[in-house]
Amino acid sequence: MPTTGVPTLRYWDGTAWTEHVAPAQQYVSPAYAARPAGPTTPDGVPLASYGARVLAQIIDIVVLVVPSLVLTLPSQVDSQERLQNLSDRYLTSTSPDVGAYWHGYVGVLRDQFAGDAWVTVIGFLYIVLMLRWKGATLGKLALGLRVRLREQPGRLPWGAIGIRVLVASGLAYLCTLTVLTGSLALTVVGFLVMMVFGFLDVLWPLWDGKRQALHDKAARTNVVSVR
Repeated sequence: MPTTGVPTLRYWDGTAWTEHVAPAQQYVSPAYAARPAGPTTPDGVPLASYGARVLAQIIDIVVLVVPSLVLTLPSQVDSQERLQNLSDRYLTSTSPDVGAYWHGYVGVLRDQFAGDAWVTVIGFLYIVLMLRWKGATLGKLALGLRVRLREQPGRLPWGAIGIRVLVASGLAYLCTLTVLTGSLALTVVGFLVMMVFGFLDVLWPLWDGKRQALHDKAARTNVVSVR
């Protein structure tokens, strides 16, 4: 029998060994072969990749932001005109008052926020109700992703949904309120904190062994792949 470095099997015809040989195949247990190659939940469901999560988020932004921009276009145009007039008066004034300019700026934002508050409410309800109903937003559904508790499958409880959404978006809502207080210092600090936390939250799954964002850790959830 030639030596090729590949293990072979020689066939027995019942009375003697034949000249017929074939490569030996390593037996692999079906249970082992079915195991996902990457990280999983404790019960073996594969975790979503970072790229899939980002793409799902982009889809959700398109789903939410584009219609909102169209529907709020009149108020945006009005606010831009008011801000432009405010800036023109400030720049042409012989004694510009920074405090008066800031209060005027906040007034414009307050009016726009009050008029378009329904957009924030719809966005909040969209995420909360989709997570409760389908376990995923439209972006995640399109990519075969679902959100579940890390330690157990099943429908997400309201408490986990609330924690997840508030940790992910609560600072954005809070920063809007800091603008409405009229305090420039508080607004600047609020936006800096929001940007740093948001940046870390988005990037956290890249180095986290459980592929959890910070809002996942707070809610004890995982984004999993069901395809």
